[in-house]
Amino acid sequence: MRVKRWAAVSAVTLTMGIAAGACGGTTDNAVVRDSNGGSVSAQGVAKLVHAPGAVYAVTQNDLFEARSSKFTKVGALPASGDVALAFPGSGQAYLASLSGQSVRVFQSSNDGASWSASPGINGQTPPDGFTHLSLAATASRLFIVADEVTSSNFSSAAGFVRATTGARWTSVQLPTGGSVTALGDMLWLVGGPANDRLYASSDGVSWQSATPPGLPPQATLANPVATGDGTILPVTVMGSTGQLRYYLTRDGGATWTQVASTPVSQGTEAGVSIPESVSADTWIVISPDGSKIYKGTFSSNTSQTVISPNGLPGGVVQTEWSDSNDGVALVVNSACPQGKDSCRSMSAVFSTTDGGQTWNQE
Repeated sequence: MRVKRWAAVSAVTLTMGIAAGACGGTTDNAVVRDSNGGSVSAQGVAKLVHAPGAVYAVTQNDLFEARSSKFTKVGALPASGDVALAFPGSGQAYLASLSGQSVRVFQSSNDGASWSASPGINGQTPPDGFTHLSLAATASRLFIVADEVTSSNFSSAAGFVRATTGARWTSVQLPTGGSVTALGDMLWLVGGPANDRLYASSDGVSWQSATPPGLPPQATLANPVATGDGTILPVTVMGSTGQLRYYLTRDGGATWTQVASTPVSQGTEAGVSIPESVSADTWIVISPDGSKIYKGTFSSNTSQTVISPNGLPGGVVQTEWSDSNDGVALVVNSACPQGKDSCRSMSAVFSTTDGGQTWNQE
């Protein structure tokens, strides 16, 4: 969940194959279709990345940006494959990628249109290597979380921090592996084997537990987001029907108050978050099967709206809204028409401009 400040966008279609080994299938080319009907092919699976004033579509080789209801190609990425991106604002952008025994880092001063090499991290990978990178950038520092290969019962990672204008990375100990987010000058780390732990840091070196007390045993945390009233943490609670809760802190995670909650018609599995988003005082939650949308405000959680949307299929994995009327939903569905070796995953983005009642894939 992140607060958005970008205009309503047209949908972008991303066609992709499940990576080899996921279910025996192979990786197809990703196709991004812009709002004018043109298309650009690029090898590899695509994903969406959000930033102040924009939303980005990332293929294995290229970066696309959504502004003023159009997806346009920003430029080529300086590294291919599974990359981590951070857009702190004012045109600044950072990218990290795994390359053998090194973590390569690049920076941009024009929102990713062009990139230059930045000091990376060399020779500090563990024997079994890293499996995933997460990158966060404040005004003064960069922070990388590199998850290590572990069993499903453990979560460990290496942490690296340096000044945005510096060249020297400092290795730091982390309480868990996971995903790091920068909100102002604060860093937040969501992780643990079931994504059920939250830690906060003001410098990336010293981390304090910030998990809200009293959460149910099976609760999954999503990345926190800054609002005008403080920091909001979304929490998915599992069950035969899922539940989405929002917690608020005004003191850097020392204390939390539950400020909103809603049941969701579809249950959830361990470690999986229900698709949701926040725009100003409004929260929006979508049932993963696409059958219901739940909307409310933090200032008055006694009144909620439940919408049965038209044109939104099942398989919703993410939703992002610029305001209470304009939003997009990322839908992913897979099929294996001739057994597991033929598995393919199809991904599409649907848009709404009427608060979630009507959705269109463009």
